[in-house]
Amino acid sequence: MSEKWLPRTLGESIRITKGITYASSDYAKGDDGEIFLTIKCFAKGGGFNSEGIKYYKGTYTTDQEVKPGDLLIAKTDLTRDGDIVGSPMVAPDFGGERKVLPSMDLSVLRPIDDQIDLRFLFYRMMLGDARRYMWAHSAGSTVLHLEAKALPKLAFSSPPPSQQRRIATILTTLDEVIEATEKLVEKHQQIKAGLMHDLFTRGLWTRPELARGDHKGTPAEATAQEGQLRPTPEEAPGLYQDSPIGPIPKAWKPGLLSDYLDPINGIKPGPFGSSLTKDIFTSSGFRVYGQEQVISGNLEIGDYYISPHKFAEMRAFEVLEGDVLLSLVGTVGCVLIVEAPFEPGIINPRLLRLRPLLGNASPYFVRYLLLTDGLRKQIDSLAGGGTMPVINGKIIRRLRIPMISPEEQKLIVTRIESLEQSVATETTHLAKLRQQKQGLMHDLLTGRVRVP
Repeated sequence: MSEKWLPRTLGESIRITKGITYASSDYAKGDDGEIFLTIKCFAKGGGFNSEGIKYYKGTYTTDQEVKPGDLLIAKTDLTRDGDIVGSPMVAPDFGGERKVLPSMDLSVLRPIDDQIDLRFLFYRMMLGDARRYMWAHSAGSTVLHLEAKALPKLAFSSPPPSQQRRIATILTTLDEVIEATEKLVEKHQQIKAGLMHDLFTRGLWTRPELARGDHKGTPAEATAQEGQLRPTPEEAPGLYQDSPIGPIPKAWKPGLLSDYLDPINGIKPGPFGSSLTKDIFTSSGFRVYGQEQVISGNLEIGDYYISPHKFAEMRAFEVLEGDVLLSLVGTVGCVLIVEAPFEPGIINPRLLRLRPLLGNASPYFVRYLLLTDGLRKQIDSLAGGGTMPVINGKIIRRLRIPMISPEEQKLIVTRIESLEQSVATETTHLAKLRQQKQGLMHDLLTGRVRVP
């Protein structure tokens, strides 16, 4: 640690102002009152969450007014995990049209002198040692409360104010990059959602359609190309037909999921030694795949196996490359495509195996189809079981779907995969930025790495 870093306590650096004690009658309807910050305004571990804002019409003192840049601390936590109690938040700028006030579950921290930078302190209080200190000094049977005497005693070391400001600027800049990347990922996700809706209600022009002249007479006749979205039903009603799932292009046919695929439930207990009970599981052999693999998207997890002899008896439930697996229990409707390499095995009763019939359906197309809003609504409406929703293969067989040519399926899959690649690239970049921030926070805020 640099010799210029000096030990101090929070009580030596800041003065603490308690939040407002209030009654439920002090809440204002809508946004008629002053802006009221609550513990729900804190993100886990620290930071601002706009979803927790309330509005207040009661009394308060001038000292309780929160200014942009003030540091706030959460003094309570509604969960036993302790993710919120003791977490810091820098008050954002709400524009100054209304007062910003803290609830009684918050405290406002303001510097005593010019030796502490609040942004530096904000990041310092998010480090692991500070978070552990806050949790260790909180108590309560149902709601955690930070001990009043604990906050001023929090010990830390800090460099001169100029270095504090420099460190805070570096971390703030990185936070801005992270926020911009988060918005970009969110934007790509929204674009994907919109594209999925269009692709599975309008679809894309195919080469045979264009050769037949199906596009003639539409608003986009002059620019229609293979792989381009068809006009909407409002723009070109002649391209569409009514179906049980709403208007669909005339190039499609209404059908059932069982017209596309051969669905089969996992093996259930039965006679003649074919029952899948715990006593037949072995430590190695052939895998038994369940909903945990599908929900996690990873066929390699899990440790349920059966012997080669039992596998031969249950071969009808075998998993093959290209099969589409659908979870029927818990997180209903999760989808996973079986891709090489994978261990040979069977499915358990909590999965449905969907195998394309006669090559008329791409497994990747089926996966995207099962994730569309229309299919999700059908699945959700048919699911039952309360806290553990359950559906069965007979219900899944009755799902209504559009039957689309293999050529158009391929075009649809290519469009979605291209957008998913963009989302994956930005998501990976976001994960690296967050990891970089964690490393920088530890290095810069403890003096391990000096800042010029």
